[in-house]
Amino acid sequence: MSSSRETILEILSSVASIENALADAINAQTRILNKGNFKSDQLELFTDNLMTLIALTIRKELALDIILQDVINVVEKVTTPPAN
Repeated sequence: MSSSRETILEILSSVASIENALADAINAQTRILNKGNFKSDQLELFTDNLMTLIALTIRKELALDIILQDVINVVEKVTTPPAN
């Protein structure tokens, strides 16, 4: 169980790292957008890049949901005593 527990904790830690990295990227883009004095074509490009980042975040959320559900299933199998 120790090895399974460590694996699960590593997966959850990786999920948290991905969440934090994307949140940091979006926050950085937002700060730049708020501080910037962009021409319309620059603003359009910047907005497109931000929308791409947000779309990536949504896809990542779907993938992480699947991963976390798998982790939950494994934990339930490992912690549920066998039926007699």
